[in-house]
Amino acid sequence: FAVPLWNEVMSVERIAKIKKAAASDKGLEIHILAKQFDWNARYAGNDDKFAPQNINFANKVDNPFGLNQSDANNDDVTVLSARDKDNTIMVPVNTPVALKITSMDVIHSFKVLPLRVCKDAIPGLQLPIHFEAKKDYLGLTEKEKGTGDWEKIYPITCAQLCGDGHGYMIGYLKVLPKDKFKAWLKEESEKQRAKRGEAATVVAKA
Repeated sequence: FAVPLWNEVMSVERIAKIKKAAASDKGLEIHILAKQFDWNARYAGNDDKFAPQNINFANKVDNPFGLNQSDANNDDVTVLSARDKDNTIMVPVNTPVALKITSMDVIHSFKVLPLRVCKDAIPGLQLPIHFEAKKDYLGLTEKEKGTGDWEKIYPITCAQLCGDGHGYMIGYLKVLPKDKFKAWLKEESEKQRAKRGEAATVVAKA
């Protein structure tokens, strides 16, 4: 009884520190949302603040997180249906990452075996887990270590039987150098904010 309890307490403290460090680029918080049958992720964007969510905006097609897509101030970055190697959940190397995991429909389980990450995604709950992709354990070649021009992609699988499409529920997580991650997040944050600004203008005209 004591060992699991101690682990839970230490994990909660560690996750709190990672979230606090996220504002100084020494940590990263990502919200993971599972649904039949794909994985979705949300980042705070350039302002380091997560935008409010509203269930009235949520849908399974293009807005599972329930964000106000016509809010021009919302610069959150969302990665939807990360089942393509060109559309992956991104994490920087050598950076503590705190995940907040939930589900939109049934019980799923977020599993990235090479990084030893596995956590259930349960409707109505936001379950935390943390990990760090350390450069020394990514199997980089000497050339990759020297140039910094590399990426490592790992499969995300569902470790809970979640329906008739369970076997199709695969995604990808990409580990990359910190500078490349920062450039990606900055560009995506600006791009997605601009898109919401255009939507806000259309709503205002209507």
